[in-house]
Order: sequence, then structure tokens, then C-alpha cells
Amino acid sequence: MIDILRSEEDIGALMDNKFDWGETVKVKSLAPVIFRPGEIVSVCGITEVTSKLLEDTYDSHMGDWVYTIEYLGGTDIEIPERYLEKYQEKL
Repeated sequence: MIDILRSEEDIGALMDNKFDWGETVKVKSLAPVIFRPGEIVSVCGITEVTSKLLEDTYDSHMGDWVYTIEYLGGTDIEIPERYLEKYQEKL
């Protein structure tokens, strides 16, 4: 019998990426300038590196994750997971 995934929660359980769609994250301070280090951004896309083309494009390895992030103002860019970190809002 084949199990059918029925929800985003089910799909998320199969993925080993660090961040979720819609999550607020921070671009690491040591990220290349093109990614705007220190910026607080929103995750709006998630892609697993599954081909040599993606490995070369993102200087990543098979199985790594690349995120589409959106900056305040609406511009977006694709960024390897290694340049992102959890964002903890200061109260």
C-alpha cells in the first residue's frame, strides 16, 4: 500500500532543511555582500540541491538547501542555507 502525504506538516517531516517557508531569518554577518549580511528576511522558497548544475550555481553540495528569501521592500534572492541563521527578535 502506498501512503499519500496529505499536509504540509507531513511533507515537512520528510525534509531536513533548517528553515520553513514564511519563517523570519537573518543573513549571517559573514555572508558575501551580495546577500546583504545582517538583514532580517523572510523565507519564501526552498529548493534541495539535486543536480550538478545546482551544485555549481550555488557552490553547494548534493542534498544542501537553497532558499529564496525576501527583503523588506519586496526584492528577493536565492541563498545557500549556510548563510542563514535563526532570527530571535529582541524584546
